[in-house]
Amino acid sequence: MYLFEGKFCSEPEQDLSGRRIVDRDALLSTVHSQREQRKELRLAHVSATKCQSAVRMYLTKTQLKRSLRTEYDEGLPQKDIEYLLKRFNYFYDPCVDESRIRQMSEMALKNLQQIRSGCSASIIWSYRTAQFTSHVLNFVIKVLREGKEGNIPLARFYRFLEAITQVKGDECDSALEKFYRFIFRLGYMKGIRTLVDLKIPPPYEETVKPPTPISAVIFEMITQSFSLSSIRQDTARALIGPILAEPYTDPLRNFILPSLLSLGSELPLAEILVETQQSLRVREIEPTPWILHSILYLCTKSFGRSESMSEIRRLYLPLLSQLMTGLKAFETVDSNSIEEDLEEEDISEEMTDLNEKHINDDSLTLINSNEHAQMILKGLAKEDPRNKEIIGSICKMCHSLLLIAKSSSMHFGLLRTVANEIKLLRHLWLEALDAKRDSVFGSEIPLIQLLMRGIFPSLAECEKIVPRINVFCSLFSWYLFTVHDEEFFGRTEAAAQSSVPFSLSEMIDMSLTLRELCVGLVELAYPSTVLTEKEILKTNFDPKVWNCLFKAVVSLLRHVHTRDTRHRFCPEGTWTASRIGEDIPLNISTFEKKPKLFTQPQRIKYKKGSGPSLSVRESRANAILHEAPFLFSFTSRVKLFQSLIGQDKEVSQAMSEFLPQGNVFVRIRRSYLYEDAFDNLSLENVPNIKKRLRVQLINFTGLDEAGIDGGGILREFTSELLKTAFDPNRGFFKMSEDNMLYPNPNVNLIVEDFPKHYFFIGRMLGKALFENLLVELPLANFFLSKLLGRSSSSDINSLASLDPTLHRNLLYLRDYKGDVSELELDFTIVTQEFGDTRTVELKPGGSSISVTSANRIEYIYLVADYKLNKQIQLQCAAFRQGLADVIPLSWLRMFNYKELHVLISGAEVPIDIQDLKRHTTYSGGYDEAHQVIKNFWKIAEEMSDEQKRKLLRFVTSCSRPPLLGFKELTPSFCIQNTGPEIRLPSASTCMNLLKLPEIQDFKLLKEKVIYAIESGAGFELS
Repeated sequence: MYLFEGKFCSEPEQDLSGRRIVDRDALLSTVHSQREQRKELRLAHVSATKCQSAVRMYLTKTQLKRSLRTEYDEGLPQKDIEYLLKRFNYFYDPCVDESRIRQMSEMALKNLQQIRSGCSASIIWSYRTAQFTSHVLNFVIKVLREGKEGNIPLARFYRFLEAITQVKGDECDSALEKFYRFIFRLGYMKGIRTLVDLKIPPPYEETVKPPTPISAVIFEMITQSFSLSSIRQDTARALIGPILAEPYTDPLRNFILPSLLSLGSELPLAEILVETQQSLRVREIEPTPWILHSILYLCTKSFGRSESMSEIRRLYLPLLSQLMTGLKAFETVDSNSIEEDLEEEDISEEMTDLNEKHINDDSLTLINSNEHAQMILKGLAKEDPRNKEIIGSICKMCHSLLLIAKSSSMHFGLLRTVANEIKLLRHLWLEALDAKRDSVFGSEIPLIQLLMRGIFPSLAECEKIVPRINVFCSLFSWYLFTVHDEEFFGRTEAAAQSSVPFSLSEMIDMSLTLRELCVGLVELAYPSTVLTEKEILKTNFDPKVWNCLFKAVVSLLRHVHTRDTRHRFCPEGTWTASRIGEDIPLNISTFEKKPKLFTQPQRIKYKKGSGPSLSVRESRANAILHEAPFLFSFTSRVKLFQSLIGQDKEVSQAMSEFLPQGNVFVRIRRSYLYEDAFDNLSLENVPNIKKRLRVQLINFTGLDEAGIDGGGILREFTSELLKTAFDPNRGFFKMSEDNMLYPNPNVNLIVEDFPKHYFFIGRMLGKALFENLLVELPLANFFLSKLLGRSSSSDINSLASLDPTLHRNLLYLRDYKGDVSELELDFTIVTQEFGDTRTVELKPGGSSISVTSANRIEYIYLVADYKLNKQIQLQCAAFRQGLADVIPLSWLRMFNYKELHVLISGAEVPIDIQDLKRHTTYSGGYDEAHQVIKNFWKIAEEMSDEQKRKLLRFVTSCSRPPLLGFKELTPSFCIQNTGPEIRLPSASTCMNLLKLPEIQDFKLLKEKVIYAIESGAGFELS
């Protein structure tokens, strides 16, 4: 390259010493590269040396084995058994030494006494004998698997295995103990398990009789070492993995296990329990369904033996609690549903799952048997310092059952039995409260407070606190379901005997704790910051465990709240969680997103297309409203409900002011109010009843009634229609003993297509709620509970209002001290249908099942369920569908049945005249300072409560005030001046307008006002 300085190229830079300057980074890179190359060369050299060494060792060993085989073959008749055994074990190869192992087995059988004597004299003899025995066993298995049993006789091998493992009373135990220890380490039991599967014919049912002579030999090979007392632990350890913890086959399940059980005290049961727990601790085995079933099978059927079982029970309970963590919740599998075109591997996998499910189900049957449950609880009543450990084990068992429960967990017998142990329940709750975390500042922090604050405990703390809270809440909730209100509140003699483990003051404290715990769990499900992977691993987050815990806490919280709703015992404000605030930041789109708690321990993310993700505050509020809405105040929920309806109304009635299609016009005859409404407003004629409804009423003379429907005519029409529909004389509803309405159970004898009518009535009630119209209907509490889809309130406590005599008789049966069978009751109930008597079975075959002391509780609740639920099931379902056609049931489920009654009919509260006065407008020359207005308000304040209701109904067509006060009345209450003419006051309910004449005389004005409101006239009075 030519440079303009006169030089063809630049000269390299040099320092004063004459050395070339080299870049530092380049130099370091070069040195590093050279170092890596030298390292790779060293590794290659070491690797080559190892490979060469391995090859040389293999060649040397191969050559040595070849020479030993030659020496063995040449000197077979002359050499003694020790010499041959030593060399055979070294060169044996199952692929080339088939004939030699046959010869060696024959020689071993002939020299069996010498072999046993050698084992007694030297430990090396024991090891060589065990090694040869292992070779023989593996050879037999190889022949069986390859199907060569017909070509290679195996009788001599079976004889050798039977003889060498046989334990005789006159032999030295120490020699056999060494032999068995060696052979167990060489996988003896695993080989025997393979023989069981390959050689024993599968029995069709449990039997202790060997199907074949070889089956008896194989079983003896398993049990010979049981009589050696010093190696019972080694025997148990060897037995667990291959025999008890591996997937079952029919020979093992139906022959080996029953035969082991038949051994009685010879079976090393205590050692099996100890070694199983140790194997689980060091993770040699996992808590599989098979090891669980094996332990259950051997232990539950051994508890009746004559020897003391206290030690076995002490070992059994903690082991069982640990093994039950392996229980699984299987879906229902139909073996006939396996498709014919499945691949062979798919069918094999399907059948494996099916077998595992059967073993899982058998284990659950054993666990939940009445005898097993009673055995577990045996001794708890006695004062024993070990009771705390037993309760801890029982708690873990119940926790495992709760985690696999698909629907109701109380079909598990163990849970039902434990739930009736009230002392145990109290102990669990107190332990949950007492569990603490050590603090660096010296003071201890209760673990339950961490959960209440929304803080994840550590893994060890979770294992300590979560099962106790989960089990207590689940079982105590079920127990309370069986306790009548009179017992709960201490109103009966039975209650005085401590049928409830907590006093009312303790129940109040528990309610406060459960309330805060519920909020804390919601905060855990939706933390304000996203957890890191490290934090997730630290908490060992398991969605199944935390979901189960949350459901249990909410279930008990709901139950106690329902009890408090029926009979108030908690102070005002107990159920409102102040920390969640009063404002509910939700709209229709966010409220309709079903909360998914504990999907992962971070902020929830909804799937694509389901709308924007909710904020943390919205997610928490949404979860609480769906699971425990009563934690928000009633006022807050009413505001949200009206806000949701307002948003829905904006969409459905958006075009009502501009297009006729946005309105629904109907003409209704007053004399045929229900019939015309049923025809004109049916689902077929009006698919969307949320549109603005315009009603033209026709009076009894056939003429249109005067007035423009501004909302008042709709209010009167809806009110009169629903009162007509709910009229017991029409037949759709009946009156209970306390004059409350519920669906007529025998309506099918009156109207054939009754579901359509109930759908229509429910739809119109939904329309009233949608239009914020109050309708005074005395609906039964259990009926309202069914509308909300909650049956917890429809229990025996609700039966008193429906049928007091039946309720009283059932309580008498529950508390009956004699033999219940003497009453000659069965699981049937007699019903009266318009004079006809009909007998209904409460359960399949109920007419042949007698009511006894053991099953009377079931009978009582089946009777209550039939009267409160099954009799009116179709009616309630149709009514609920009609209601849901207008208002989503999820919106109504924000309220309990009493609050829903307030939504429908308004609150039974005195009318606040001052509130009405503050929100009243005036027209026609009236104002607040006018003398007539002053007189009117004075008259209103002097009215009785009944007259105030009549005044409100006269003007607005409803006698109850709006839920949130008169500020919510639309249009506002207005008083209009109609001039000085002396006449009766009139009203336009469509505008909430009172037309008040300008009468100056106070007495005359009062007389006219009272006469007008007492007359009960409608719109045509104006």
